[in-house]
Amino acid sequence: MTPTKEQRWAMFEKLPKELKHAIFSEETAGAIEQIAQKNDLNNIQSSDLAKEIGDVLLGLLEPEVFEDRVTKKINEEVNHLIFLPVQAQLNQVYQIKKEQAQKQVWQKPVEKPAQENGSNDEEYPEKKEKTIDPYKETF
Repeated sequence: MTPTKEQRWAMFEKLPKELKHAIFSEETAGAIEQIAQKNDLNNIQSSDLAKEIGDVLLGLLEPEVFEDRVTKKINEEVNHLIFLPVQAQLNQVYQIKKEQAQKQVWQKPVEKPAQENGSNDEEYPEKKEKTIDPYKETF
């Protein structure tokens, strides 16, 4: 699910000031441009890289996922030029996200497994009516 513009702004407002600054800073833009030029990225690739970096800084994209999406060289340059200066704040954001995810897992209701025939007779007591099976043999 892609967050809406309003949801992104709400997330931005909750960020530490260092990450807010990094998202819109000239230094970050310059670093992205430098990395794009060094790696011969075209305009579309540069734009995609900038969006992915922004998503990491915003807390939407795990750094490990970003690492899997780019080359090793680009990842090293982004880490060194952009993520390293705000590493403590990124760790804080992603630690909070992990804690929230764990709370959600613990709060999920436990569902009773359905019986083998695919129905759950406890939820539908009207199905428990006894019927006579005309094919059942009597002894």
